[in-house]
Amino acid sequence: MAIISSSIILKVATAMSVSCPDAFVKLANSTRSDIDQLKLQEMSNVACETDNPDAFWIIGFAESSFTFDIAVINNGSVKGAYRHEFARSVVKKAALYAPKSNIDVGVLQINMAAHFKNFVKKYPNANLFSPGNQITYVMNEMVPELVKRCGDNWIVCYHSGGNRALQKKYLANVERSRKRLIAVSKKFLRI
Repeated sequence: MAIISSSIILKVATAMSVSCPDAFVKLANSTRSDIDQLKLQEMSNVACETDNPDAFWIIGFAESSFTFDIAVINNGSVKGAYRHEFARSVVKKAALYAPKSNIDVGVLQINMAAHFKNFVKKYPNANLFSPGNQITYVMNEMVPELVKRCGDNWIVCYHSGGNRALQKKYLANVERSRKRLIAVSKKFLRI
């Protein structure tokens, strides 16, 4: 069973006679009132270029509640979430001195230890915090491998790798996010 069988975002777009990016933004704004609108628009534009914009809405909500300038450190006893310029500073210092740091970056919480070297190699001038760059990286570099391991349910493996226990926990988080997308879509679909 696939997590996403048909696009809720595209259904909302059709029902409202708006573009996919506009529907994506409206649905995200229904979850919080303080989302960075420029970055949300960038995210929605790139997500809607994929064949599954719902997956990126769900991941963005599950991972960071659409918080774009965020870095979450998970290095043993050193833990913490940093936002805005401080998040950028943490990532910049880690990139220079400890690129294998267990730091999750940006709206999609891309892990530096697992992906920073490849991200910089593939996209040398790209901003790791950019939601568009993150979606492009995930689609081009991560999804093909995730599909090999998890099939159509690749989203379940997104933040848990091959660890079955973490996949089960992440599946619950993804399912909560999917239900949230369905719930906020109802006011636009008149269900």
